[in-house]
Amino acid sequence: MLGCEVYVLADSPVPAEHNTSISDSNHPSYPAAHACGSSASATVLAYLFPRDAPDLNARAAEAGESRIWAGIHYRSDTDAGLALGRSVAGLVIERAKSDGSQVEALVNSITLTPNAAKIGDSFSVAISGVNVSQTTYFDIRFRRPGSETDEIAANWQRGLLATHAVAAGAAAGTWMVTGVRPHQVIDDFSGDFVTVSATLQVSQ
Repeated sequence: MLGCEVYVLADSPVPAEHNTSISDSNHPSYPAAHACGSSASATVLAYLFPRDAPDLNARAAEAGESRIWAGIHYRSDTDAGLALGRSVAGLVIERAKSDGSQVEALVNSITLTPNAAKIGDSFSVAISGVNVSQTTYFDIRFRRPGSETDEIAANWQRGLLATHAVAAGAAAGTWMVTGVRPHQVIDDFSGDFVTVSATLQVSQ
């Protein structure tokens, strides 16, 4: 991992010199490469999969701890390696945001078929656009019958075509879809809604 092998040599002896029950290493104290690589990887993965960030960061910290247990590094080495890894990952993430590798998804239309259904009935939803696929998550912005207030249903659909049922207790009248927001990461709700228009007429 670029940046992890930055050696800051010091006069500190390695832990093995204080504990003869563990083997000695062949280098002085410096920022831990295992901690650095693990931290950099975990930080990038946490950006892509924010829901798993706590577990990923915990695994990176554990990798750093293992080097202390093995008598290879001091805690200061591990702490420095973890911090260095996070810094490298931050630069990678910022570069990825502006280098064109993250192509923006765009929704063109949403179609409800049929556009009239009774409570308990099913209807299909087809979504089309650019850079959207069967793995894309879609949030919808909608209005209930008789309301002019927009509400949001997160992760309402995954994929370009799905079947939904009119839930028991749904209000009768015209339900309106006013926007769709596509995203690849299940809990990334940072994008903007694309304005669309579709209606579903619900009856008892």
